[in-house]
Amino acid sequence: MMHHRHGRPQPSARKAMLAASVLLGSLGTAMAGAADQPPAELKMILSPGQGRSDVITFSTDGEDQPATKESRPVETAEPTPMTVLPPEATAESAAEREALVSGKSRPRTLAYPSSFTLGAGYRWDSVNWNIADSDYRPNILSELQYDDIESLTLSGTLRWSNSANFYVRGGFDIGRTLSGDVQDSDYLGNNRTYEFSRSYSDSDSGSLVDATIGVGYRFDLPLSGSDRYMHLMPLVGYSYHSQDLDMTDGVQVIADYGFNMPLGPFDGLDSNYDAHWAGPWIGLDMELVFDQSHALLASLEYHWADYEADANWNLRGDFAHPVSYEHDSDGDGIVASITYRYTPNPKWFWTVGFRYSRFEADSGTDTTYLSDGSVVAGPLNEAEWESYAVIVGLGFKF
Repeated sequence: MMHHRHGRPQPSARKAMLAASVLLGSLGTAMAGAADQPPAELKMILSPGQGRSDVITFSTDGEDQPATKESRPVETAEPTPMTVLPPEATAESAAEREALVSGKSRPRTLAYPSSFTLGAGYRWDSVNWNIADSDYRPNILSELQYDDIESLTLSGTLRWSNSANFYVRGGFDIGRTLSGDVQDSDYLGNNRTYEFSRSYSDSDSGSLVDATIGVGYRFDLPLSGSDRYMHLMPLVGYSYHSQDLDMTDGVQVIADYGFNMPLGPFDGLDSNYDAHWAGPWIGLDMELVFDQSHALLASLEYHWADYEADANWNLRGDFAHPVSYEHDSDGDGIVASITYRYTPNPKWFWTVGFRYSRFEADSGTDTTYLSDGSVVAGPLNEAEWESYAVIVGLGFKF
């Protein structure tokens, strides 16, 4: 009996062992599950509130209750309609998007920046005219030639455009002559024959003025490459040009056919000729932008001009003063320019350019005012003005 009692466990002990085994198995399973995933608090640290996913937390209701999980939605801000897309999202092609993302290019911009340029230049001018006798005998009675007139100039150019592509260009150019040569010749025969008088003089204290304004429409033409494009602006405008030229330090080199002027230098010469060209014009401006820093600008204009001039021949006692004679005619001309622009930063830029102008007046009227008060009218055969200029400028965009 004693051996049998110690060899078999009692019913109550067996129940206790079974309950302990079940409890240990449940704890092991729970611990294994917990080892497979990080705590809820760590999840919240790693990914707080991404998207609309739930935030998971754990809590226990007591020692004998299994862990339960609660879910609580986290509200996130919806994107607003004002969200700005990055430039690569609006690129025209996959290649452009790749270049924008990599930083190899910038977004294409066709907006036109308004600008003002202040420049300094060096200029060469010539002005020539000739008249005929009242009966065209001779057909060239007197001729004046201003050649190699060299000047220093100050210029300004404004270019403005708006979002409606309205375009305005205005500018001025003021010069002070430094040197120049003048030849004054008179003839007795047709076609510059029988020259009876010729004198040379200097022109070194005159002035030059140009002013222009034009309005038009801007056409924007994108070219291949993200930073290359062209602006074309057809224009109509109005311009004014004047050449106020002096004559000093005269030297007589020809006195023939009864003209008794002594040869050599003569004193007291202080004459001047003041010419004006004014009228409307049509033209075309072009800007070719290669990239953010380099651009080429060009313009071509055709002008209609009223030509007027007045002169004071101070050594002619038979002429009135201060207006000895006047010239009046109609003419036309062209103005062309080309400019290179370098932009080292978004606001400031440098320019170097070349400008050419040529105007011609047709036959008109030469009106001479004499000292006795009488007026004599004769034919003006022609008048010409030609100019070359090199200009270096500093400008800013606004």
